[in-house]
Amino acid sequence: MQQAFLNFCNILTLNETEASEQGRCLWIASAGLEPLLDITACGPSVAGCWGDGFLSYKKLQLHHNPQLHRIIKHQPGPNLLMRSFVVSASFDNPATAQISKGFVYAPVIEVPHEEAFLTEKQWGLFESGRYNKVPIFIGMTSEESMTLMHANSTETWDAYDNNPSIMVPYDLHITNTDIKKSIGWEIWNQFTDGEGFNNDLVKGIRYHSVHDFDKASIKQAELMSNHSDVYFYQFSYSGLMGYFGYRLAGCGNVSHAEELYYLFSKWYSNDIPDNTDMSYFPEADQKVHFRIMALWTNFAKYLNPTPPFVDVDLLQNVTWELVKPNEFRYLDIEKDLIMVTGYPKEKKYLFWDTLYKKYAVPPLDTF
Repeated sequence: MQQAFLNFCNILTLNETEASEQGRCLWIASAGLEPLLDITACGPSVAGCWGDGFLSYKKLQLHHNPQLHRIIKHQPGPNLLMRSFVVSASFDNPATAQISKGFVYAPVIEVPHEEAFLTEKQWGLFESGRYNKVPIFIGMTSEESMTLMHANSTETWDAYDNNPSIMVPYDLHITNTDIKKSIGWEIWNQFTDGEGFNNDLVKGIRYHSVHDFDKASIKQAELMSNHSDVYFYQFSYSGLMGYFGYRLAGCGNVSHAEELYYLFSKWYSNDIPDNTDMSYFPEADQKVHFRIMALWTNFAKYLNPTPPFVDVDLLQNVTWELVKPNEFRYLDIEKDLIMVTGYPKEKKYLFWDTLYKKYAVPPLDTF
């Protein structure tokens, strides 16, 4: 199938989001797709390649196993689905509330063979530049985990307060119990100011936004900037077209994948049947919609979201600058477009970056 796809395409632009965004990252990392050197990839809010499940490296080392492939291939769909529910349910607890722990289905590292898709851990590939070097833009929203407002997470916040060691990411590879406890308290202090979560939804949402989404996206852009062109954005505009109606003081209030509603058609309600009719939305929403459309399509056409002399007035004469290896830059998409030098949520990102440099046991696989 892989070869048939290569024969079909000369140039490919990938525009993916949410869980499928991880797939886009794997396409870039896969040596099997090296012939597609003209691939361009653009991705809305993501967990990058770093949110891959713990099981992909520790428990599902299936490698190239024809016998197992035949068994799975001939299993009835309902059987596989039921088994999937059983496995997922076994991870439904506060200790696996982090995406990198609780998303149990993830890429498998294969032994090298002709049809292998991924044969090494992503971190090393992106750090060393051994990936398909294509232009990419990647980003995040101002509060990815606002979706937790839908959930009753009291049990999770209490568990974090009672046993902070469960907040230590798997991919630090820490096995010593005392060290894990110490790291857990560092994380707990950083995100609660030493006062605990105390069932405070704001603290919980802000912690999960940075841990589950933001730090991973930023780190991937940072690593890739040493080898290829990377554009990074933060989508911060909170409007009616964003559809996510919940707002919480102290949070960024733009939820996971909310920028997609400014790109694609969606039914909202009986009162607003379709967001393709701009008359339902305020002028600010309309401007953000047309800017998003221009940025995304410009990148697909020109490999540059703000090419010279294209959509200059619409894009407010802003040039979206590349991430530099030693100087992070990103476009903040708010009511206006603003180029920013520095990391989004810089204090929290640098906390995680320092923590990994201090404690992580190499080789690293995810972040």
